[in-house]
Amino acid sequence: MVSLVGQEAIDSPPLDDVGQVVDLYRHGFQIEPHTRTHANLGDISSEKAWEEVHGSRMDLEEKVSAAINLFAYPYGREHQTTEGNRELVKKAGFHRGCSCYGGINH
Repeated sequence: MVSLVGQEAIDSPPLDDVGQVVDLYRHGFQIEPHTRTHANLGDISSEKAWEEVHGSRMDLEEKVSAAINLFAYPYGREHQTTEGNRELVKKAGFHRGCSCYGGINH
């Protein structure tokens, strides 16, 4: 199940509201961030990438009142999972990052 929650996101599909996400979490679903706006981390500045990555963790932890440790890279290809972006994910406090291509990201 994939869901988008945020202030800015693509026009469709409809966004889940925060209450739905919290309810899923309370019913045992693992909820992890995917940036704030589904930004392509390979096409934005490191400053904007930091806001997207770190901000998504802070936003979600506040909503579910729990530690968030896994990050899913939007688009998840090599272009988005550069060494610099992997370092941002680590700096933001994530323990793991996952992508769509083979191998270990970090």
